[in-house]
This record gives sequence, C-alpha cells and structure tokens, in this order.
Amino acid sequence: TKYDLIETPSHISFRHRLTSVYNSLLSIVKDNAIQLIVYEEPGNLRGRNGLYLPQVIGIINLLSVQEGLNIINYSPSHIKAVVTGKDNAQKDLVESKVVDKYGLDRKEFKYTFGNASDDVYDAIGVVYCYFIEKENESNKHKTA
Repeated sequence: TKYDLIETPSHISFRHRLTSVYNSLLSIVKDNAIQLIVYEEPGNLRGRNGLYLPQVIGIINLLSVQEGLNIINYSPSHIKAVVTGKDNAQKDLVESKVVDKYGLDRKEFKYTFGNASDDVYDAIGVVYCYFIEKENESNKHKTA
C-alpha cells in the first residue's frame, strides 16, 4: 500500500514549505488521477494555525482550479455528526468509527505514521464522511 503524507522540513522558509506542499499535492493528483479534493475546514485558527493553515488551504484551492478538480470541505462538527451521529463527539469516537469501518490496526498505524497518525485518522474520517453522504444521497434518489 502506498501512502502519501506530505511533510516539510521546519528549517526552510514558509514560502518554500508552501511551494513544497503545492508540488507534492500536484504530484499526488497527477500520479493518481485525482478528480476530487475533500478536506476539513480548520476549527482552531489561533497561533501558528491561524497564520499558516489558511495559506495551505489557498494552495489547495489554487491547485483545484488549475487542475479542474472538484472540491468539498466539511466543518469538524459536520464530520462528527455524519460519522458518529453526534456533532459534538470526541475525536476518539470518530477515530474508533474509522478504525472499525476500515479494519485498521492501531499499532501498525501508529508505527507507520508516528506523530502524524491523529492527522491521518482525521483525513480518513473526512473521506469516510464523504462516502457516507454519497451513499445517503444515492439511497435518497433510489427511494424518490
């Protein structure tokens, strides 16, 4: 299995880190024939997140326009509501739902992704939310 986890070295300038993120995303999109980007809207924009995360989201939006990709974003509470049935669910409940749905091995996952494993669980939760919504939409059309 191939995993694409984008990490940038902290010793380079932020604008070079943004360039690295853009180039990595572009490579992932082209290598995998990606047609849709789904991401979680940032919940906490205090501190460094408030400065950097909106710029990374800008890179994602730029890439989606340049490459003709569809883009969907969900709020954290929406993801929690769709995946767990509770919009104020704790993150570990979302993680448990993701682990159960996809049969993930928590130890192997932590070994593979290290400190980034929580972010990867979040990313899988976003995708799981998307698939649940698409399934619900499909079922709604079948009964209409």
